[in-house]
Amino acid sequence: MSCEWPLMAREFPDFDQSTLPPIPVGAVETSWRNDTCPSFRLASGLYLFIDYLAPALREHPEGFRLCVKALHSSGGGDDCFDVESDYRALYRWAESALPAILARNFDAHLRHELGAKLYVEMVQRNRTSAYAWPVCASHDHCDANMVMYAAFEEILGEGPDIDDAAVMATWGDAWSEWRTLTA
Repeated sequence: MSCEWPLMAREFPDFDQSTLPPIPVGAVETSWRNDTCPSFRLASGLYLFIDYLAPALREHPEGFRLCVKALHSSGGGDDCFDVESDYRALYRWAESALPAILARNFDAHLRHELGAKLYVEMVQRNRTSAYAWPVCASHDHCDANMVMYAAFEEILGEGPDIDDAAVMATWGDAWSEWRTLTA
């Protein structure tokens, strides 16, 4: 059994690291013994969980081996996307899924910030020519940039680095995704 990942070896000493699929470049080991299996934070900010190869060794034998999650800063998680064994497809998906996950979280934060009545009014205004792309009526009621910042914080566990061009591209993609969802 190889030991390329020391944190995994400590937290999951019975996990055979030679059974791991290739781990994406830039992934950071985040394994913790209270999770059901080893994990990595991907460059996208999402978390990859890799369960035991043998289903009998898994806490949930009927579960999938690979799972990508957006973990919230509260420690809980949602948006689990299960893939049986095609890790290459999973990794491609994980890199492209973050804007859609952020868009949904931004929408939830915006609904909370505005309340139901103002949220509906804002969406209706955005459908008029006065609020044509890229103008947004959300700024009539709140600082939507702070709402998007909070969406990043909740999904990634930290605020976005606004000086990082790739992060700001993801921010823009999330904004575009949200405008499309509410059009």
